[in-house]
Amino acid sequence: MKVAARENDISVKRMKEVQSELGLILASLARETKRDESLRLAHYLQNSLYTYLRKKHKDIVDHGVRQALFYVLVGANMPSALVEISYLTNPDEEKRLKTDQYKDEIAASLAAGINKYMTSLPGAPEYAKATGAKKRLN
Repeated sequence: MKVAARENDISVKRMKEVQSELGLILASLARETKRDESLRLAHYLQNSLYTYLRKKHKDIVDHGVRQALFYVLVGANMPSALVEISYLTNPDEEKRLKTDQYKDEIAASLAAGINKYMTSLPGAPEYAKATGAKKRLN
């Protein structure tokens, strides 16, 4: 720190202030990036869930994507989303949620949404090739 302060001709105190300010800026950028990526992920999940479930269940309603600070997602260091699938206060949805078939449909649609999100990321084809090569080696 002292060397850096001397090299930049500023006091150690100012160097610490700059470092602190830079840390706040970087943390803010990281939060914004995570928020934007989380929103993209949420849209992929919502679209997949609605499209997939709507094929078999015509009464499914698209409630869209909403943003909120959920405690369970605050500490995540990766894009994250909280998915509300059905409402137990809705008798039809409650009935469907009791079946394994519906739960499998939900899981498949969420997996498809995650897959679409992952393959939309820059470098996804190269990563997939590398991962596939590792699997073939094992």
